[in-house]
Amino acid sequence: MDILVMVRSAPTPDPEALELILALAAFELPPKVIFEGAGMGWLLKDAQALHLGGKSPAKLVKSLPLFDCDQVYYLDQDAIQGVIDATQLTPSATPATREQIRQWIASADHCLSF
Repeated sequence: MDILVMVRSAPTPDPEALELILALAAFELPPKVIFEGAGMGWLLKDAQALHLGGKSPAKLVKSLPLFDCDQVYYLDQDAIQGVIDATQLTPSATPATREQIRQWIASADHCLSF
């Protein structure tokens, strides 16, 4: 089953998108994950928890490969246009073109968007 999760929303105190991604991966359904626009904020290497006792987005993203969720991408155009500097992003995320993303959406069995 091909599951695609698109994260377009800025980081929030409750990281539901990342928790869903980890849950899918834990049940051997690792999705392809795409961050774009404000959603790229989840990929910042130094992102801290947004409330006391909360989960750090950086640590959650860093744990994705441990669950065999190694298809993590961001829209390269956003990095080029300066939405976020690509050097600030976790090294486990790979740039993808808008055309690649269109193809992945078209071929996915399920597409979730946050």
